[in-house]
Amino acid sequence: ILFAIILQNKASQLTRMKQIAARAKSPLENLKSMLVQNVGDVFESVKQNFKSPEEIMGTRERARKRLKPFFEARLALIEGLLSQAALQNEICEQQDYHRLAQLLMLSLKGVLPPYDTTSRKIKLQNQAAELLELSFNGLKTGKQEL
Repeated sequence: ILFAIILQNKASQLTRMKQIAARAKSPLENLKSMLVQNVGDVFESVKQNFKSPEEIMGTRERARKRLKPFFEARLALIEGLLSQAALQNEICEQQDYHRLAQLLMLSLKGVLPPYDTTSRKIKLQNQAAELLELSFNGLKTGKQEL
C-alpha cells in the first residue's frame, strides 16, 4: 500500500514537471521552475510520510527498481530542457546533456532529505533556486568539459 501511494505521488510530481517543462517561457526558466517545484514536492512528501522516495530508493534495491522509471523520466525532462536552452542560445552548447542533467540533480542533493530539523519548504526552494542560478551562470559563460 505504501508503495502504491509513493508511486502515485511520483506520477503526480512527474505530471507537474512535464506541465512546467512545456510552458512557453524559456527552457532555462522552465527548468528552474520545474526543479524548484520538485524540491518543494519532495519536502511535502517527507513532511507527510517521514521518508522520501529518494531516501527509500537509496537504501532498498527493490524500491530502487520500482522508482527508477520516475527518476529516469525526470532526467530526460532536464536533459531536454538543457538541449532546448542551447538551441535557443540561453547556454553554450554542451557535449553530454545527460551527464549535465545528472550533475544538476547532484547539486540539489543539499536541499533534499534528510533535512535538518529547522528546514522550511520556502527556504529549501530558495536555496535550490540559488544553486541552479549558479549552475546556469556557468553554463552561459562557455563550453563545459564533462
